[in-house]
Amino acid sequence: MDRPLSFSSEQRYAFVNVDAAEAGARLRVGVLDSESGAPLRSLADAVPITSNATRVAVSWSGGTQLPAVNKSAVRFQFELRGGCRLFSFWVSETTQGRSGGWVGRGGPGFTSLRDV
Repeated sequence: MDRPLSFSSEQRYAFVNVDAAEAGARLRVGVLDSESGAPLRSLADAVPITSNATRVAVSWSGGTQLPAVNKSAVRFQFELRGGCRLFSFWVSETTQGRSGGWVGRGGPGFTSLRDV
């Protein structure tokens, strides 16, 4: 599990940069209440990610939105199997996964040094 994080209620979508393309590799993501540890989005409901990509939307059987927490702290729970490698994760206001952060020297699809 990760340390407690908080984000605005507008940030409703989770994304990962992951390599889970190897046979048998997968990533599942859960979201827990930081105080009680109760699942807000459980690993059991997580749709397994089995691809190698820098921007993969996290989803659960009930959809893709994170629970409305409005700056309350949560913990993300990551289950990596079969050689899966997780490089980063973030939350976004958009279903396209724009972070609003800096992208260093840019990259494919970026027209500026910010992911906007």
